[in-house]
Amino acid sequence: MAIFALVRNRFLKDASSVALGTALSQAIQILALFAVTRLYTAEAFGFFAIFSGVAWLCTVVATLQLEHLLLQPKSERGVRLIAGFAWLIIATATVFSVIAGGIIAVFVMSSGGDRTAAGAVWFLLGPVVGSLSVAQIIRYWCIRHGQFSALGQGLICGSVIQATTVVVVPWFFQESGPLVLAIGQCLGTIAAALFMLRMAKSSVPSLWPQDFTACVRFGRLWLKKAAKLTIAHGLKTAGGRLPIFIIGAVAASNGNALLAGHYALIERAVSGPQALVSNAVSDVFRQRASALWNSGHGFDRLVTKVVMIMFLLALPAFAMAIALAPWAFGLAFGPSWVAAGEMAQVLLVGEAAAFIFLSINGTSIVVRAESYVFMWHAAMCLARVITLAVVLIFSPPLVSVLVTLAATLVFFHTFDGLMSWRMSRRIPA
Repeated sequence: MAIFALVRNRFLKDASSVALGTALSQAIQILALFAVTRLYTAEAFGFFAIFSGVAWLCTVVATLQLEHLLLQPKSERGVRLIAGFAWLIIATATVFSVIAGGIIAVFVMSSGGDRTAAGAVWFLLGPVVGSLSVAQIIRYWCIRHGQFSALGQGLICGSVIQATTVVVVPWFFQESGPLVLAIGQCLGTIAAALFMLRMAKSSVPSLWPQDFTACVRFGRLWLKKAAKLTIAHGLKTAGGRLPIFIIGAVAASNGNALLAGHYALIERAVSGPQALVSNAVSDVFRQRASALWNSGHGFDRLVTKVVMIMFLLALPAFAMAIALAPWAFGLAFGPSWVAAGEMAQVLLVGEAAAFIFLSINGTSIVVRAESYVFMWHAAMCLARVITLAVVLIFSPPLVSVLVTLAATLVFFHTFDGLMSWRMSRRIPA
């Protein structure tokens, strides 16, 4: 009973710490855009967007999603051994990224024209991949040990460093381009990770293992789990980008090029804020759930409590958003964006289900059900591929496509919520 009392007293406080830190870090980056857009050209942003996308893709492989597995071992020794194995994998992946980045840089710079700035940024592929990977491990290390205040403060620190770098360097050194943006990302990520570690150091065990040979032996036992999670993450990324292609296909068939732009704005204006809250709650949920599971308890009461809290938050917020979306989009972005608000009214139904159930989506990781994670993301991705095929072949009306996208979210996230509750009722052996 003492464990559940602790959950009741501190859950919302810890979730608020992560959500506030994430919100402030994003606000700092948004405010920095007012200066950054005047210091950098659209071409520089384009080169950096391509570079950043490749870096994040490499990071998925560089960590093998081992950060998620830090929540599973019952003993601190097991956690340190997984972390040590992750350091070895990250070091190897960083070396390969340095080599790959150098090859890409030489190729781009020798392709003719003024490609020096576009090519030079690829020399930083290894450092950026390494910094992003290290930050992921430290982030989950903090989650494992309940250091949510350190996590939130680290995100703010990283955003300040990144924003300061990309704004100050052009003023003092008269240099602005994708290379400076990449340096800012690298420094900001490392600063965030080190700040998290520094703030949490006094109350958590050491993150550095003493025997890397033991790490390799222990880590090899977890490779199958890591491979499933890595492929699942790839399917999640692919499935997450498919809706824009679906809407683009509708736009092509209807001869309305504005639809893709409308959807892109909806994605940024709606999905971002709801994911911020859901991910913050999910971070705290994973720590609480893994603590209960590793101590020999089920955690179905925790799942029920979190879902009820998220439902009570979602009901008024999403009802108001659905009712006011056309007016709000027109007021915020201009009369030409009212149509985007009307599209958002349909899509918000699916986003409400995602908001509620994403908060407990760590259940399958906690109970060691990696195969379920893989199958769920594969099924979601397949459903969206089928939707894209139907749009390309039959050219259905926009409303039908929007309803299908929303219904897909409702079905899969509700199913995941029910399965999470069922899995949380197990008593660990």
